[in-house]
Amino acid sequence: MKRSILFAFGLACLALSWFDDSSRAETAVPSMPGMVGILVDAALELSEADDPLVRARICQRLADRMSREVQDSAKKGEVKRATSYGQYLELVLVEGVGETLRQAHQEVPANSPQSAEVELLSQQASSVAGSAEKSLETSAAQDQPAMKEAVLKIQEAKKETENRSQGKGKMPGWMKKGKKK
Repeated sequence: MKRSILFAFGLACLALSWFDDSSRAETAVPSMPGMVGILVDAALELSEADDPLVRARICQRLADRMSREVQDSAKKGEVKRATSYGQYLELVLVEGVGETLRQAHQEVPANSPQSAEVELLSQQASSVAGSAEKSLETSAAQDQPAMKEAVLKIQEAKKETENRSQGKGKMPGWMKKGKKK
């Protein structure tokens, strides 16, 4: 529960940071107010959710939205916006979807309906990452270093999310400290 509250708090802080970033004015992000509302709603939902599968679904919806923003930005050749959303997508995939699926993997009995949902959510996360990756790779601005870096980061996030959903992968440092009881 503490981890989901921390992640929810992080999402809320991310939403609030949109208002404090003067560089946003030059990127003309038309969906900013809508995204702030989505981040705040997700943070509130996460703070109330105890079940890791419920938290994973919430994070998956958020990752899907971030991916659509990356795709839209890449299609328009908006490098700064696409790479910014790509960074947020990476965070939501790894620390949101991946980490909650790791928890679910540990708690859910094998061969249960819930284990099938863990696998489905993992596949959906992979698809979301793949769509964003493909959009960045095929963008008119694909040769720019920032776009290439964003593609690499999303590829890494995709792999780490898949690993975590299988109970593998890197455990974040903040979780290791909390495990000492």
